Amino acid sequence: MLDILELFLNYHGYTYVRLDGTTQIVQRQMLMERFNSDEKIFVFILSTRAGGIGVNLTGADTVIFYDSDW
Repeated sequence: MLDILELFLNYHGYTYVRLDGTTQIVQRQMLMERFNSDEKIFVFILSTRAGGIGVNLTGADTVIFYDSDW
């Protein structure tokens, strides 16, 4: 699902960050800090398995869960 969302975001030219199971642990905090501080980043896409605990997205004004955790 993240791949489809990423295709959509790229097609429409949105700036975003992505966190999934392949994201290195040291990069996760950096991605959250970047999203929260950079107003140019429109979307943060993440899988709930990879980022379901300890995620701080205070820079978000809307959160949409579009992930089926099977």
